Amino acid sequence: MKITEPIIQKRLEATAVLICSLYLYHYFGFSWLFFALTFALPDLSLLGYLKSKSFGAFTYNLIHCFIWPTLLLVAGFTTETAMAQQLGLVWLSHCAFDRTIGWGLKYEDSFCHTDLGTRQLPIDAALLK
Repeated sequence: MKITEPIIQKRLEATAVLICSLYLYHYFGFSWLFFALTFALPDLSLLGYLKSKSFGAFTYNLIHCFIWPTLLLVAGFTTETAMAQQLGLVWLSHCAFDRTIGWGLKYEDSFCHTDLGTRQLPIDAALLK
């Protein structure tokens, strides 16, 4: 692997977003218990896979793109709403974490086929293959 490969660069960018979002979360003094309790909430989008692979990819990608948490952060900072800032940073951290570890946005054929390559699930989950 070379650092100039696009997939490596995308993962490094995600790592930078993750570090920045965690730093801001700490900087604003938000609750780490709240962080721990809400960090996995975006993964509820996996429920879309109960309907079909294509719908699961749609719901996962919709919730795991950087657009929505970024807009929530902008709204939170614009209106000085701490809860929007806090949720936006947790959400952004989650999305960046997934990409950092190589789980990118999904293609419709398989949960494991992502824009960051094809991955293997650590468990046997036929629904997601």
